[in-house]
Amino acid sequence: MAEVTTFAHGYHYGDYSGVIFYGPPTNGFWVDRLAVSDCYISPLFHAVLDRAWRESGGESVPRVASEWNTLTGWANLGAGVVPLQSVDAEDIARAFTTVSESDLAQHVTGSTIEECLACAWTIQEFICARLTESSIVYIESD
Repeated sequence: MAEVTTFAHGYHYGDYSGVIFYGPPTNGFWVDRLAVSDCYISPLFHAVLDRAWRESGGESVPRVASEWNTLTGWANLGAGVVPLQSVDAEDIARAFTTVSESDLAQHVTGSTIEECLACAWTIQEFICARLTESSIVYIESD
C-alpha cells in the first residue's frame, strides 16, 4: 500500500488541517496512509451526522463521526494516531457510502459535492481494503 494524497490538505489557501487514515505501520513508518483535508472530511462528517439524526434520532451515529463532532476520542487535541476498532471502521466506511448529494449540499464549502463524494468513496475503499486484509485501521486528526 502507499500514501494517497489526492484529498490531502495544503492545496488550497487556508487549508491547514484534516484527518489521516492509516494502515498498519511498516518498519515503524506510517507509509500506508490516506490524508483528507477538512474541506472534504468536514462536509462528509456533517452529512453522516445529519443522516443519522434524520433516520434514527441519533441512535446510529458512527463513533468516528460522533467523536469528530464532540472533539473526543481520536479527535481530542493531541490524541495522535489512534487505532479504530474494526466495527467502528466498518461503520464509518458504510456511512460514507450512503452519503448523497442532498446530504452534502448545505455543508460543502471549498470543494464540490462531486469531490466530496469521490473522497467518501476513496475513504471507504481504503478502510475496506485494510479490513479485508484483517489489518487495523488507524486515524489521526491532523
